[in-house]
Amino acid sequence: MSPLPMPRSLMRLLRLRLRASRIGAEPLPDRAIVLHRAAGLVRERQDTIAHILTLEQGKPLAEARAEVGAVAAALEWSAEEGKRVSHRVLPPRAGSKRFTIRKESIGVTAAFSP
Repeated sequence: MSPLPMPRSLMRLLRLRLRASRIGAEPLPDRAIVLHRAAGLVRERQDTIAHILTLEQGKPLAEARAEVGAVAAALEWSAEEGKRVSHRVLPPRAGSKRFTIRKESIGVTAAFSP
């Protein structure tokens, strides 16, 4: 288990979270650009990241490279899927009532993976 972050680390994480929340407020096409850029950075640094994974986890370098490539692919997939998120208005079943489905960002999510 990793040690708890020090206060300076917590402040850095808070600043990153605030920056990320501004990204979440951007229009979907702009968020897709950010995700594509992130995927590009992961691909550019694939060898370095794979080397770190090998040192930290002891997995073979080829497996680590494949894992990093999968992360970049997931970022690209998310970027493209995000472009397709839209609002829908469902037709009324009876009368004049309409149902609106609206998808919107609810904030920053952190995910950790081995």
